Amino acid sequence: MPEPDNLHGFGKPLRGIDDVNDENWWIREKLRREEVDLELPPALEIRQAKRDLLVSLSAFADETVLRRQVEELNTRIAHVNRVAATGPPSTTTMIDVDLLVAEWRTAKH
Repeated sequence: MPEPDNLHGFGKPLRGIDDVNDENWWIREKLRREEVDLELPPALEIRQAKRDLLVSLSAFADETVLRRQVEELNTRIAHVNRVAATGPPSTTTMIDVDLLVAEWRTAKH
């Protein structure tokens, strides 16, 4: 039996020790080790992109940048909704740019 100071990784920080508690950590670690790159189907990817933008709304410091990001996302949403693709159909709605910017302004002030 190897001595503790002869073990692989001895003295090195534990990978993921500070990560959020995730019950699927072992799946993610296996995929990382196997260098598997999973892409979401377009409908799910665009839904995630919309969620990410809405969650990060407070991080936008400039209205012009926010408008550009939302317009680019709306273009992607329209494309995914229009084009038949693999995976589930897309039902993601486009974002009302003016309404979102108004909410952003209210939250900023």
